[in-house]
Amino acid sequence: MCDRGVRHTTNEDAMGLAVVYGTLIAVVCDGVSTTPGSGQASAAAAATAMAVLADAVRAHGPGHPVHHDTRPPRGGSAADAMLDILEPAYPEYDEPRTAPRAIVGGFSPEDAEAALHAAVDAAQATIAQLSAAEGRMAPSCTFAAAIVTPPTPDGPGMVTVGWVGDSRVYLLGPRWCERLTSDDTWAAEAARAGLIPANEAETHRRAHTLTRWLGGDVEDVAPHTEIFPIEAPATVLVCSDGLWNYASRPDVMASLVNQLPPRCTAIDVARHLVDFAIDAGGHDNITVVAARVDH
Repeated sequence: MCDRGVRHTTNEDAMGLAVVYGTLIAVVCDGVSTTPGSGQASAAAAATAMAVLADAVRAHGPGHPVHHDTRPPRGGSAADAMLDILEPAYPEYDEPRTAPRAIVGGFSPEDAEAALHAAVDAAQATIAQLSAAEGRMAPSCTFAAAIVTPPTPDGPGMVTVGWVGDSRVYLLGPRWCERLTSDDTWAAEAARAGLIPANEAETHRRAHTLTRWLGGDVEDVAPHTEIFPIEAPATVLVCSDGLWNYASRPDVMASLVNQLPPRCTAIDVARHLVDFAIDAGGHDNITVVAARVDH
């Protein structure tokens, strides 16, 4: 879900979501409001990155499903169990059809890391073209993405994250939770360097002063990337600061998700979190992409 909030007259956030051959791709971009045209920049960046990431998954093919029962699924072949490509991205994402329990071959977390670098480079080039066409300084935006790959016979499902700026990815379970990204802001970097107390990183006057972004006047747009195993059931959450400003800590975010029934759908999670942010003040645009990982 992508909501304008209650204080802003425009929505400068953008998002993308797709499932390709059982691999889920989620992208969130948050326009930097101090640069003109940031809403257009975030929309272009999200669309470009999604296209590059989806093409990367397609290029590696679907892999081969592995079932505990060696017989084909009832009513069809083993290949019938594979997820089809879901495109275009749907405005409201529900849980995908059941995927095989394990995949051999196909798109790996290491492939996802390489694809994230290509996607960010392409998004940066797209924003530069926007500014050149209109003869103005390039608008800017943040970038955060999560790529969820299915389990393999040797291990669990994995989530590969990539980010530039202060949009975030969380991994939330019923008994544990973790924030998977670290903010590219002046205050966050000062806290990591020991220049200010860690507990001031989000309340400091420069807490939202970005040190890295996509768009104009930037030298290095290479994303940070990390790979994490997923202990199912879990919720992978990609969001803009319009949400996490009100629920920064992973345990607080998890407690909000755990207010819902265990079998609720991903769109229920997104609606619940957007409603929470609006009730808390809604001073910024709010974007939430939630993915439920059940196995």
